[in-house]
Amino acid sequence: MAAFHFTTLEEYYVGTLKLPVCNAVSDGSLPIIALYIVTGILGNGIWVTGICDGTWLNIEGITELTLGQVLVSVMCVMSLFIIIGK
Repeated sequence: MAAFHFTTLEEYYVGTLKLPVCNAVSDGSLPIIALYIVTGILGNGIWVTGICDGTWLNIEGITELTLGQVLVSVMCVMSLFIIIGK
């Protein structure tokens, strides 16, 4: 949703919507739909499932990384690479 929001802002301020061949607006829809289906089938609890030890981060209160935390972190890093690549 954020990618669509920012491209809409780009269209508003620049006056045109320029999307590359591989873009988050259309290509990102399939993974989002897949995540919604997984959540619908397995329930919300799937995202709080612990997958690895988080004490190495040295952040108070984090002892275990959950699937949801890792997914959001990966998406943020991917977004940074896309922004830097432009």
